[in-house]
Amino acid sequence: MTVLGTEIHAKLVKQWKDLELDQVEQILVKTGIFDRSSAGVPVQLQITRVAFSGTKSLVVNDGGDVVAPTEHDIDKPRVKVPFEFDWSPATGVNGVGSGKNLRGKSSVMKVISWALVGRSPLRADIQKWISWVTVEFKIDVTLFAVVFDAVDGVPKGDLWQRTSSRGGDGVKLGAFTNEDTFEALMNSFMLERLRLEDISVWAKDQLQPHAWPSYAGALNFFADKLDPLIGNVSTLSTRLLQMFAGTSWAPPVGQVNAALGRYEYESKLASQKALAGDDFAKRQLGDAEVRLEQARAALKALPAATTNVASVLALVSRANDTSRKAHEQRLQLMTARAAVDEARARVQAELASRRAVTEDMLARRFFNSMQPSQCPRCASKVTEEHRRAEHDEHECSLCHADLDLVALDSEVMVAANVSADEREQLTTQATDADVSDDDDDDDDDADAIDVLSALEQVLAAAEQSVRTVEADLANAEEAEQNATSSAAAAQEDLAATEQRQQAQIDLARAQGAVDSLGVPPAEDLGNDENDLIGVVLRTAKPIVDKWLKADQDPILDLISQEIARLAREFGIGNLERVALKGNANMRVWTGGAEDGYASITGGERLRLKIATAIALMRVGKREGVGRHPGLLFIDSPASEEIGEDDLSEMLGALVEVAAETDVQLFVATAHAALLKRILPAENVRAADGDGYVW
Repeated sequence: MTVLGTEIHAKLVKQWKDLELDQVEQILVKTGIFDRSSAGVPVQLQITRVAFSGTKSLVVNDGGDVVAPTEHDIDKPRVKVPFEFDWSPATGVNGVGSGKNLRGKSSVMKVISWALVGRSPLRADIQKWISWVTVEFKIDVTLFAVVFDAVDGVPKGDLWQRTSSRGGDGVKLGAFTNEDTFEALMNSFMLERLRLEDISVWAKDQLQPHAWPSYAGALNFFADKLDPLIGNVSTLSTRLLQMFAGTSWAPPVGQVNAALGRYEYESKLASQKALAGDDFAKRQLGDAEVRLEQARAALKALPAATTNVASVLALVSRANDTSRKAHEQRLQLMTARAAVDEARARVQAELASRRAVTEDMLARRFFNSMQPSQCPRCASKVTEEHRRAEHDEHECSLCHADLDLVALDSEVMVAANVSADEREQLTTQATDADVSDDDDDDDDDADAIDVLSALEQVLAAAEQSVRTVEADLANAEEAEQNATSSAAAAQEDLAATEQRQQAQIDLARAQGAVDSLGVPPAEDLGNDENDLIGVVLRTAKPIVDKWLKADQDPILDLISQEIARLAREFGIGNLERVALKGNANMRVWTGGAEDGYASITGGERLRLKIATAIALMRVGKREGVGRHPGLLFIDSPASEEIGEDDLSEMLGALVEVAAETDVQLFVATAHAALLKRILPAENVRAADGDGYVW
């Protein structure tokens, strides 16, 4: 039971005595109307980096300068010039400027649009110059990146979720091989992440779904496209206003309008069939059946749909978890290996210390047993007097330093004065004495052995820990690889799933056309189900329109007040007030006179259009109901009756407004010096004189 279904039933039950509530609910579901009124939740979209590179194909003009070609330069020889562009825009207002037009300032913003939407707005020849693009952006606090190569203008790359702002690929959310799969991927991703819904309208005798590209188009402001107050397509301005304002009943209103438009179109076809006769009806039905078979064949040729955005995101989340666990195991392995290295070094140091003591003792005994005959430096003979001095004075017969003596049988003897037999006996006795000393120091030796044994035990334990952590890491890396592979496989299926969904929509349309052509004319139906569908839809429209108006009018009043305040800051000094209407029109009061938006000057319309977008964001954020992603692109504002002084005033006001509203704006203008004067250096990329931005 839904609120809308209950309200419709209450209005119709007096006229349709046997009408059940379940019948109304089934008609709403069948015609694609879902009673899920909910206010929008503001989400912030911000560009953090735009980088691209390639090779420009330029020509030499009559003055000898290398310049971008025009339509008149087809036959001129080309000069290949490689280029690179890399910029990390800041929050607030960012400026892209040059001293002249056609110097690449607008194309920077178009490259960003290419990455966000999946379809390039660049001029075809300029698009072919670009061979690599990276655009990084944040949605609230999560960082994402679109990275692709382009061959002859055709993109092929991936959508990533960055795990760190310091770089790295992170987790791949999807891949694309051309503009169609690129646009399908970005459409699904952006609608999901920005919490937006399809804007479906019935136009030109068919249901035309408008999704993320329509929203993204409304983020761009061009001085030559000022007629719609919201966005750049007049037929969508009302729906965009309803969605950006965040009113609760905006999605159901669009669904009711689309369903009613389709019903009336199909009813009109049925009437035309009855009036035109059987031949016309047969031709129409035959054409519709051909289209139906073509749609069935196209759907059958596609693989079965097994993937959706929700499942991809779930697999990506699992891949993130396993990647984090593997990272933790790698850190543990590094710690364990460091412990092994430290334990091994301590064991080696203990062994080296013990070897040094032993070698020192043996060296001293060896050199004390020597009996020199002459000085090794000056060849002076060692006399008997010198040797006696060794015995009597205990001085070395060479350098006269005190000798290291060896005690034997309670007598002091100089090792150099004993014979070979005596020296051997002396060494044996000294060794025995050392052994005796060693026996006295058993506790010390035991301590040394204990130290070495303890160190070796620590080393063995550390090595065992390394083996254990290595085994855990192998398991974690296997889980990480499996999770990443599953996520990648699901992402590869996402584009095919989108194609299948579109094929199903085409099949439903074709089936609907066949069904409508195969039923009898409306006047012969009487009180049947088809009549009931029309009655339910016509009853639903004023109900949801009323609910939308009640929900939207208070918000529009707040937005109108904000627009007037911002427009005065942007330079419309005599503006008294404005009234933003639910049909995306506006009444403007200036100098005591009332005008419509379409009647004021181009410069005033540009200021009001920008003020309207910012007011939607500001009020939506303040009231917690907006759906505007908080990103704007303004291209060449000074070309529409705005002088440099007025542009300076408007830019200054935009800087203050952006800081208050937490919005990011990009302004492209030929007034590069003005940008440098007003904006911080990190917020500007500009070329001086005849130079190019990239």
